[in-house]
Amino acid sequence: MASGVKVELDENQVKTLAELGLTQSEMAAVLDCSIDTIQRRFHDLWLQGHQKRNASLRRKQFELALKGNPTMLVWLGKQYLEQSDKQQVTGANGGPIQAAVTVTFVKPNGDPS
Repeated sequence: MASGVKVELDENQVKTLAELGLTQSEMAAVLDCSIDTIQRRFHDLWLQGHQKRNASLRRKQFELALKGNPTMLVWLGKQYLEQSDKQQVTGANGGPIQAAVTVTFVKPNGDPS
């Protein structure tokens, strides 16, 4: 691409690519222009496209969860309700777990000493 030449780009195509989630680098490759062109001329449009994609994904996730998808219900619970899979194991009265080792010596004839 020759520098200094203004590239004609279709804003609808830029918007569509952004809504698909392409990075600025990927978009520049598809549109055969520089990343700088995307950043200078279409940064806001690129951001809006990514936000629209994110909103669509979030909406679909909630739809799946509300239809009873167990995986999505668990994942959204972790994201929005601070739920987790953490298991905390404690000893008596919430204290530390006590470990003990008991050793029994046995005589060769099998009788304990």
